Amino acid sequence: MKTLYRFTFKIAAACLFLLLAANLFAQVPQYFNYNTAGGGNVFPLNTLPATGKTTQTLYLPGAFTGAIAGDITKFYLLGANAGNATYTSLTIKMGQTTDVDLPPTAWYTGTMTTVYNQTNVNLTSTILGWTMITLQTPFAYNPAQSIIIEITQCGFSGTGINIYTTTLSGIKRHTGPLTGTACPHPWGNTGGFTTHAGIDVLAVPPAGTVTICRNRLAKVLNDHSTIRDTITVNLLPSSRLLDLIVRIDTLTHTWDSDVRAYISRGTIGTRMINNAGGSGDNFFGTNIKDSAALCQIGQAACNVAPFTGTYRPSIGYTFAPFLNTSPNFPWILTLTDTVSGDTGILQAWCLVIRYDQFVGINGNNNQLPTKFSLTQNYPNPFNPSTTVEFSMPKAENVTMSVYDIAGKEVWKLINNGRYEAGTHTVIFDMSKFASGVYFYKIEAGSFTDTKKMMLIK
Repeated sequence: MKTLYRFTFKIAAACLFLLLAANLFAQVPQYFNYNTAGGGNVFPLNTLPATGKTTQTLYLPGAFTGAIAGDITKFYLLGANAGNATYTSLTIKMGQTTDVDLPPTAWYTGTMTTVYNQTNVNLTSTILGWTMITLQTPFAYNPAQSIIIEITQCGFSGTGINIYTTTLSGIKRHTGPLTGTACPHPWGNTGGFTTHAGIDVLAVPPAGTVTICRNRLAKVLNDHSTIRDTITVNLLPSSRLLDLIVRIDTLTHTWDSDVRAYISRGTIGTRMINNAGGSGDNFFGTNIKDSAALCQIGQAACNVAPFTGTYRPSIGYTFAPFLNTSPNFPWILTLTDTVSGDTGILQAWCLVIRYDQFVGINGNNNQLPTKFSLTQNYPNPFNPSTTVEFSMPKAENVTMSVYDIAGKEVWKLINNGRYEAGTHTVIFDMSKFASGVYFYKIEAGSFTDTKKMMLIK
């Protein structure tokens, strides 16, 4: 009897271990609105028509419990059946708004970002299991606003997936079509259904500066030749370039005035050095920056050997086309020797990139703000991150700083950066600061405002 008891106990323990292991390794979102059974619904991933379905679902601020501001990298749906289907033209779009309901009789037409688009994709589901989709384009998420998620599939084969839903008040979901109309689907119906969904969010760091260098290159620049070298920048997808320094350190050449230097990324490029200097002037720690106090390389006052210090690009050239674009590209330095009879060697060069993670979000169906405003940070108190929004009815240069209780500036988040009309979001990550009361101040044209916030660790 004891032997049978021990055998039964071992079997039970093994089953319990397998159950725990299955739960441990199952894909579970960081943040979700519901994780329990609700009403199973065929939209948007199950049953006829063969031409597929579209849904738009509005999730209220704070719907994904505990979610932080940052980049949504994965999206989840809670299955209500055992499904396995291959979908045609599965597309997911996301957008944010201050609205708390969808329009009553038509699709939402505000700004939406396509975060996933796959011609054919297989998805599986289990009852109360999460179906995970890794976004191809992460989406900058502000938990203080509503998020609208649109899902479209233009047909499928296999056993479609049912998704659990909960019915809320107001207009939280649109569906279409009611008939067999092909993609793009017309609007068909509306209601309070809210899909059980989840998200993973990658926290967004604050504005910062990154320096990336290539050293000990020993690349020879021969007569009438061209050499290239590449630095790849890989910051978060929501990064935006605010300022750029290209540092040539070191380029030696027997006749510097024969050298031209270009910097490019993607489809954008510009010349920086245009036959400057003279015989053997060389470039040691040469910083090229649009806002440099000194004159451009190539002007007489700048032709002093060696070129050490910070200079503006050669006359007629600028880094302006790079600003307010993504820095996440391979950046190519191109050096060209234009005259016979001399050679040079590139030993090292660097990119110094100042960037931020601020994302413009237009609410109210993409209507522009009517006045300047600065919101109270959310949450407040906070630890260690908090979110602030500012709105502008027209484009302006913006400066935003953080001050301690004594009025001392401790952090300049935005330094006279150019921002377009709209509502913009900034995340303060104050993990390196001590607990206490702080103030944040914005200056945009003639508009200024200051608000208090509290960091509690």
